[in-house]
Amino acid sequence: MKFSINLIKKFVPITMSSEMLAELLTLRSVEVESIENVDDDRILDIKVLYNRGDLLSHIGMAREIGALTGAKIKNQISKIKENEKTKATDFIKVEIQNTDVCPRYSARVIQNIGVAPSPEWLKKFLESVGLRSINNIVDATNYVMLEMGQPLHAFDHERIAGRTIVVRNAHTEEMIDLLDESRAVQKLDPSMLVIADAKHPLAIAGVKGGKDSGITEQTETIVLESANFNGSAIRRTATALGLRTDASSRFQYGLDPNLTKVALNRAAELICQLAGGEVATGIVDAYPNKREPWQVTLKKPYLASLLGITIPDATVKKILKGFDIAVSSSKDQYVTTVPTYRRDITTPEDLIEEIGRAYGYEHVPATAPTVSAFPEAVHPGSDIWQMGEYFKARRLMKQILQGLTFVETYNYTFISEKTKGAFAINDAPELLNPVSREYRFLRPSLIPNLVVAAQNNLRFTNTPRLFEIGNAFGTTVDGINEREQIAGVIVGKNAFAEIKGAVESFLQQLGIDDAEFIDGIDGGYAGKNWYHPGKAATIMIGRLVAGVVGELHPTIIQSLDLDSHGAVSAFSLNAAKVFTAMQGELEFEPIPKYPSVIRDVSILIRKDATISQILDCIENAPDTDIVKDIDVFDIYEDAENPKKSVAFHIVYRADDHTLTTAEVNAAEEKITKLLKETLQAEIR
Repeated sequence: MKFSINLIKKFVPITMSSEMLAELLTLRSVEVESIENVDDDRILDIKVLYNRGDLLSHIGMAREIGALTGAKIKNQISKIKENEKTKATDFIKVEIQNTDVCPRYSARVIQNIGVAPSPEWLKKFLESVGLRSINNIVDATNYVMLEMGQPLHAFDHERIAGRTIVVRNAHTEEMIDLLDESRAVQKLDPSMLVIADAKHPLAIAGVKGGKDSGITEQTETIVLESANFNGSAIRRTATALGLRTDASSRFQYGLDPNLTKVALNRAAELICQLAGGEVATGIVDAYPNKREPWQVTLKKPYLASLLGITIPDATVKKILKGFDIAVSSSKDQYVTTVPTYRRDITTPEDLIEEIGRAYGYEHVPATAPTVSAFPEAVHPGSDIWQMGEYFKARRLMKQILQGLTFVETYNYTFISEKTKGAFAINDAPELLNPVSREYRFLRPSLIPNLVVAAQNNLRFTNTPRLFEIGNAFGTTVDGINEREQIAGVIVGKNAFAEIKGAVESFLQQLGIDDAEFIDGIDGGYAGKNWYHPGKAATIMIGRLVAGVVGELHPTIIQSLDLDSHGAVSAFSLNAAKVFTAMQGELEFEPIPKYPSVIRDVSILIRKDATISQILDCIENAPDTDIVKDIDVFDIYEDAENPKKSVAFHIVYRADDHTLTTAEVNAAEEKITKLLKETLQAEIR
């Protein structure tokens, strides 16, 4: 929107240059996109945010500048001399049939006007901000719209049937002939609001006036409209008709219904100056539900915590009063009264934003972020932390899993009949009043829906890696038990090795250093039959069973048509037990002083040998303290071969010197010897 510096100066003194003003506004309020010289004026093209309908006027922008600079706004009081012999109510009646879309409709009547071309100063001003001159009446309404932000419209009183204005929804296929020659006749529908008389529509509310009631050179008495309309409804109408006007653009932002009367008086004053005329006494004002200012309470500690700085009490009050926000304070809070034109301020956070930007974020000192270590649970038997620590832990878990290249998903808490059958679930709680017959069971685990999500994502990637943190439900003697889980799924050739490694890394990064994997799944676990009997493990944290990890059973993979995409592996962790195990401090190791040596080892081993057995064998080899890490990177099985191939990296490093080839060879020989003796492995 374009703003005239000269017009803004009528409302607020500006001592800085246009360039400095543009910089101030861009830094603390709205973006100034360009500055243009027009005669003796400078025009600012400003991008107004959609929540700031109060800035769609020169006086609104002047208020903003005054608040940011401390300058005082000049009061604008319209001076109207009313004709005591006539009353507006003698000329027109107003009825609002849809108060949801039109909360207020105000009108004045002006007699004995003279329609003529506008004076040069008005023509030039309108042209400088992108509007064309029509005549002195229409131009006056446009000028006031630019000045005060309230769209107005003038009707020829003699062309209003029944001397009645009705604000109603359009009738089916009702037609209107518009003032815009390029889009003359429009077909309306009942979703659109119109301003009508006793017979037909006079205008499309908030969008465009009709030709039949328009101002002509013969017009002597006008009805001046100043109304408030629902922004969403006006936007839908303008979009449906392909009519974007200056009026509709403003209504879409949401305007203050208390502005209608002020703007109406200003327009009547200006019309009398430009076209003569006599203003009938009074305003016809339909305003069934008056909007009043509202209160927002702001806690002082919350203000300081969110901004990161303590601003003196007097400064906060001065800033708020500069924005025309009344404020009183006590020891620990501010109680504010927000003017009705600031529809964007409804929460404490909105007030903090106003205070912060007016104070200047550049004045907030830069401070290094504080990293909080996670304490243990409130007491040893607690299943849940204090809420603040709980949410911090949750965020950290998500960040770690995302760093391990998992993608977070949000699934329904219900499972379908098909998924329930594929996983042979018998204990899922059934809803009495489900959203649909198909999804009438609560999920007993996150894994079934994660597997289905992975299946759906195979359209986009061959190796989906998904995780979810959410609640699962079980049935107990006391009713339905709800518990939070952390679960993940990987699809791919080496899915089991990858997901086991991911779980290990996840727990390590959480500071849990006493986790281990025990081959097999306890018979009491409800989802035991979901997993391959030779490729599953129980996850232990200390002496607690924290979860399971494993490759899904071939029958489940086949029932879900996943057998052509490789293995599907999943893990599930009890969130409360993981939270409890998180250490008070994460331990960091220094960067190694000496280089590592990485050797690859590939073995042939019987198919029933587990990865954990192989890793235990390597870790227990004698005199191999220089082994720092082991990573499985390939597993290959052939249905016709009784053995499988397993390949892994072994990382060797000494803490006090650079390893020699002889030292690495000696350690490698001991490892391969133990693999041969213990697991009958063949070194390839």
